[in-house]
Amino acid sequence: MSDKKLSAHGVDEQEMLSELSELEAIVRSAIPGSASDSETSVALVRLMRGLSVNEARRFLEAHDLADRWLCLSLSEDFPALERFSRLLESLIRDRDRDYLTGLKNRRFFENILGRELELSRKFRVPVTVVILDVDDFKQINDTHGHSLGDRVLRDLSAILREEIRATDTAARIGGEEFALLLSGSGMRQSEKTLERVREMIARAGISYGEGGEVINFTASLGAATYRGIGQMDGDSMLEFADKALYRAKEKGKNRVEISVVTGPRAKDTAVVGREEKKFLFSG
Repeated sequence: MSDKKLSAHGVDEQEMLSELSELEAIVRSAIPGSASDSETSVALVRLMRGLSVNEARRFLEAHDLADRWLCLSLSEDFPALERFSRLLESLIRDRDRDYLTGLKNRRFFENILGRELELSRKFRVPVTVVILDVDDFKQINDTHGHSLGDRVLRDLSAILREEIRATDTAARIGGEEFALLLSGSGMRQSEKTLERVREMIARAGISYGEGGEVINFTASLGAATYRGIGQMDGDSMLEFADKALYRAKEKGKNRVEISVVTGPRAKDTAVVGREEKKFLFSG
């Protein structure tokens, strides 16, 4: 038995021991009195991903846990539980995705935006937030129907996936509104990327009907670039990007508007200290 790792998959032995100990404490607290005297039965399941049944059993025996933990193979002993486990994993993946477009959803976007802003402030790395809105989308729906409107959203999403980097994030945050997070991208680089995205959207067309009629659509993009200067939160960044989007709409739609933004700076405590000393020792 390895001192640190249980398997080639890198399962940490000490972390496993600590977690099993905490789980046992939870079980004991759930049973009134002692487990032997209580009429209450509590079963706790801990999935050991990355371990074979034999590895897990040797681990439990080596640490005198075999009498308290029963080790079973889901695939061999409980195939239904194995399928349920896979379903849970699928649901966890899907909770971060928009059902129509397959892009990330607003909740995921807002969570990752907060982390990116903190990294930007700490390391002075630029980050750009973009809000993209399909121009005259209501007219598309009213004229051609919601089915074609959905195709517009899916085709636009495919363009976003194709045109941004693997380190960037694209999300549908509501209706015909999308958001992009361009990590490590300053204003000039972001503007080039967004102009390319805008042009690709404007050139895309959707054919429909028996006659193969083609409908074209455009999008307006508002962006804000933060360079790590001053305090900044996700809501503020989205508000800056939304204001830029509003400018793009006002100027005729099908365009990109971008600006550099900074947050409020914290007070200089050293300067405050000097001013306090002047006050205390004056006169």
